[in-house]
Amino acid sequence: MMKRENILIVEDDPHFMKLLEYNLGKHYQVTKAVNGVQALELLEKIVPDLIISDIMMPEMDGYTLKETLRTKTGTDAMPFMFITAMGTSNDRQKGFALGIDDYLVKPVERETLLTRVRQILDRAKIYKQSFFEDLKTDYVRQDCGGKILTCNGFNLYFRILPADVASGDYVEVFTCMDGASIVLMGDIAGKGLKAKYFSSTYWAYMKTVFHVYLKNGGSLADGLIQLNELLCDDPSLEDIFTTLICLKLGKDSSQIVSVSAGHLPVLWWSASEKTVNLLEARGPLLGLDEEAVFPETETPIGPDDRLIITSDGVIEATNMDGTLYGMERLQESVIRNSSLAPEALTQALLDDVSKFRCLTPAGDDVTVMVISRF
Repeated sequence: MMKRENILIVEDDPHFMKLLEYNLGKHYQVTKAVNGVQALELLEKIVPDLIISDIMMPEMDGYTLKETLRTKTGTDAMPFMFITAMGTSNDRQKGFALGIDDYLVKPVERETLLTRVRQILDRAKIYKQSFFEDLKTDYVRQDCGGKILTCNGFNLYFRILPADVASGDYVEVFTCMDGASIVLMGDIAGKGLKAKYFSSTYWAYMKTVFHVYLKNGGSLADGLIQLNELLCDDPSLEDIFTTLICLKLGKDSSQIVSVSAGHLPVLWWSASEKTVNLLEARGPLLGLDEEAVFPETETPIGPDDRLIITSDGVIEATNMDGTLYGMERLQESVIRNSSLAPEALTQALLDDVSKFRCLTPAGDDVTVMVISRF
């Protein structure tokens, strides 16, 4: 028999505790605590798959419990949901600022409870499978890059420099049924370890949908529309917004198709014209508007041309005076180093950002990718 997932319920109201235990106990193993102090004691003995907590409780409230879990290795990334009578916008914002996965206001309908719990557990399961099992896929993993890839007459190189212990930036390359190569770069909002954990789960969730859609011959624009609708329909993701840039490198073609969801424009260095152009095909952030559309742009890339894609950690890097690195400085650096191969150009751009920052710590992940046609 498959082991049932364990949910720790932290609730001081015995009647509501009984209701939660009745509804969830049919599907999951339930462990109970009456306040945050008792929950922390239990967490020294068990590792639940999800914590559901009230906020207003004696001895230790839910906010303090969650804040305490954030500071401890092993509990900092545990899936966590508030179910509370505190339903103001400020209450919700305070909860999500602590890195929770969902927030429900009492009373809660049974079907809503079961659906939201299942969504959190499924995302956590995808995360574990994606990062701790060998799936034997052809994905470029979130390994911070550092190797040359050859795709349909193009060379590609990227580096991710995490600002923390893990990266919220994301890069992936895979091949469609028609032989075209798809390149993705994205960035999820949020700082700190919890945001990095959730971003990993979130990217795995997105990757599964988008990868299957494009593998079966769908367009980039339609793929983003489908993905955006799914994200907008998931209530537990209503406060999460994502940028994503997608490029299609056609087989035996010099054309590159690009589409963006709120990401920075692609810089295109034209070797023949000695100029830097911005590819501005931009739609809104993913998860923001369920009726959003994402226009595609086709660009003819000549021999020795360069496409440079970065995360906002590049242009938003600041020096000791608080000055932003900015898009103009990035363009100037591209022009100075345009003759370099993708690996060398990537490193030169990263070095320029680092030199600009000097002793100022990185405030965000920094990702640079260079694509050239040969």
